[in-house]
Amino acid sequence: MIIDYNEKKIFLFVAFAVCLHISAQYNDTWKEYSFGDYCSLSIPNTLELRDAASETGKFMDKNVHRLTFKFGAEAANKQIVFQPVGTNSGAPELFHAANEKYARVIVGLLSSGGITSSDIDNASASDIEKLNAGFYESYAADVKMMGQSLEQFQWYPLKRQKYSGKNALVLHFKRPGLKGAVDVAEYRFFMRSQQLRIVISYRESVKSIYATDFARIMSTIKFK
Repeated sequence: MIIDYNEKKIFLFVAFAVCLHISAQYNDTWKEYSFGDYCSLSIPNTLELRDAASETGKFMDKNVHRLTFKFGAEAANKQIVFQPVGTNSGAPELFHAANEKYARVIVGLLSSGGITSSDIDNASASDIEKLNAGFYESYAADVKMMGQSLEQFQWYPLKRQKYSGKNALVLHFKRPGLKGAVDVAEYRFFMRSQQLRIVISYRESVKSIYATDFARIMSTIKFK
């Protein structure tokens, strides 16, 4: 079975009732957040939940349509963003210190494009290779659209991997950023006609702060 998946089609983020609450401790420095009736995930205390009322939140809300349009996709109706502690702060010194440590964990919903979890479970090696080629083409086009060289873009082969009993498509790449390369991992789960996407990224210059914790985040996911 060949999955026909065109990453260039318009994907709509679907608004979902995200009942965010701290429901448990992963350990002394992690908190477990529940995302509606989809899943829960534990986040280290080096990150904070973005406050939509903060200056960063207002800026992103104001510019998300322009920024997303440049990448050829619709803006998010709803997504949850975790960022370095201090990014929400109104105190300039705290904000600037946090802003220098670029790192994000983003949880959101996309349309599944007609793909089901069964399609991913049953995809052949050839299907995975075709998906890999499609994703690479789309993300490489984004890099070029931003006026950056593909020599600065490093792509790792797409993988299918299970987390808490569900298969995900796992994308991993390094993209150029304004202040250095950014390591990005995306986890895409297909469920209930939706695509649950979790993006975990950090600037390579702050790898020593985030890499170990970020490598553990997906091991904490629990589906509902």
